[in-house]
Amino acid sequence: MAINQLLVSHQLVSSSQHFVLPRVEQIRTDGHSILVSYSYVHHHGLRWKNLCSDSRASMLALAAADFNTLNSNPQRLSAVSEKEFSFTLTPQKLQRIFPEESESFHRATVDEARHLYQALLERARRHRAFSFLGLAHNDLVPSNIGIPVAIADENQTSEMSSHREAPCREESRRMLFLDVDNATIAPLGSDLRFVLLAMSAHQDSIMNLRRIAKVYHSQACLASPGLGLQAVVDSAILGYADAWLNIHRRARSHLDRVRLERCLRVCRAALNEE
Repeated sequence: MAINQLLVSHQLVSSSQHFVLPRVEQIRTDGHSILVSYSYVHHHGLRWKNLCSDSRASMLALAAADFNTLNSNPQRLSAVSEKEFSFTLTPQKLQRIFPEESESFHRATVDEARHLYQALLERARRHRAFSFLGLAHNDLVPSNIGIPVAIADENQTSEMSSHREAPCREESRRMLFLDVDNATIAPLGSDLRFVLLAMSAHQDSIMNLRRIAKVYHSQACLASPGLGLQAVVDSAILGYADAWLNIHRRARSHLDRVRLERCLRVCRAALNEE
């Protein structure tokens, strides 16, 4: 609610060279629900595999860096909550996704995950990741990302057959960010956790993340010149671990098991770099 109110009052930067947000047109309540109306922006959607390509991942890194740093004014964000990092994985959660395994397996897995999480949190603090905060979108899954397209003008469109789609041109420099309702204040680089999630099936995911983090860092440094590259990498990995070592929200599908196993492997690899 606070984020949408900031957008309505034009207190957030809603567009730049690299990103654009849809305009909030109305906020109203309906019983216990809050309904937010947005202006429609013509766009192409993305899929998870798009975030594995260097071109799309780099576009997202630039857009996220702009969104995070241009909206980092603490006075404007006073009503927005700050992301809290804590380890919440339990043997009971594991039992739901590993029902065939023993209690000792559940306990050992929780113990390893806790060790990895605490080590990543300490490393992020050591590299001053928490000294550079901004507004994180916090839900940059492909369904919330689009590439704006320019629709043909009215004269062109009217000349076309009614059953043919009007031609459109991709505005390749910018990304559209949808559904900012879950935005929170977090260390710069946290939104790259979704790039890492997309790449987590590959053995070289940390190397790939570091390459994309350099793109993010080069843009973020324009607004936060003291920000270190390692702090960006640490923030992305910590954000990734916070969601999927903890089994994000609750166990919902077979993907929770796959993502937890990949997250354990990625976190081990990240810590073995040192």
